[in-house]
Amino acid sequence: MAVGAYVMDRYIATDLSKFTAAIVPDISAHEKPWFANYIVNSMVRAEAMSPDREYRFNLLRRLTIAFREYGWARNDTLECLEALEEQRFKAYFWALHHWEQCLGASWHAFATLGKMSGGVDLFQTDDEHPVSTPQRVNRLYNASKHTEGGIECGDMPAEGMHRVWLCNDGIRSKDVVLPYEDVAQILTETADWFANVFEDPMTTRERALEVQAALAEREALENQAASSERDD
Repeated sequence: MAVGAYVMDRYIATDLSKFTAAIVPDISAHEKPWFANYIVNSMVRAEAMSPDREYRFNLLRRLTIAFREYGWARNDTLECLEALEEQRFKAYFWALHHWEQCLGASWHAFATLGKMSGGVDLFQTDDEHPVSTPQRVNRLYNASKHTEGGIECGDMPAEGMHRVWLCNDGIRSKDVVLPYEDVAQILTETADWFANVFEDPMTTRERALEVQAALAEREALENQAASSERDD
C-alpha cells in the first residue's frame, strides 16, 4: 500500500519522503585485517608495552567494526533508495541502524586515537570547517545514544520518531549534518594514516615516518595549489 509524504515523514522518519538520492562512496578497497594482523604480529614478532598495547588493540577493533558497519550501511542505503515505496521502510531502518553503529564505533576509534596521541583535541576547527568531522560524529552518536533522554525532555524533531535520520546530503540530527563522503574520508584517512602504522609493533616507527613524509608532501602540494589560485 502506497503512503503519502505526510505519513512517511511524521510516522516513520523525518523527511523520509524527500530521501531520494545519496552519494555513499565505496571504501572497501581501504579495508584490511588490521585487528587480526595486530594480534598475530604481537604474538610472533613484537609486543607493544602497556598502555600502548591496549590502545592499539581497541583502536584497530573499533576501526574494523566501523568499516564493516559502513559497508552494511552503504548497501542498505542504496537498497532503500532503489526499492519501491512500500518496500523501502525495512531497508531504511536497517540502513539507519548500521549508520548508528558505524558512528559509535568510529567515535570510540577517534577517542582512543586521541588518548594515544597524548590527548590531542579531536574538536579542532578552522574557518572552512567550523565544526570538525569528529565533533559531528560525536554529536550524532550522542543524539542516537541518548534517544530516551531526548524523548523525556522533548528534544525530538517536529516530525518523525528518531533523533538521527538519513537525508540526501548525509546523516542528520536537529543541529548537525554529516555528509556520507565525510564519513568515508575520515575512516579511510584513519586507516591509511594510523591503522596501517599500528598493526605491526615491529615496523611502527618506519611506517610512521613514511606516513609523515606522505602527509608533508600532500600539504606542500595543497599549499602550492592554494598559492597558484591566489596568484590567478
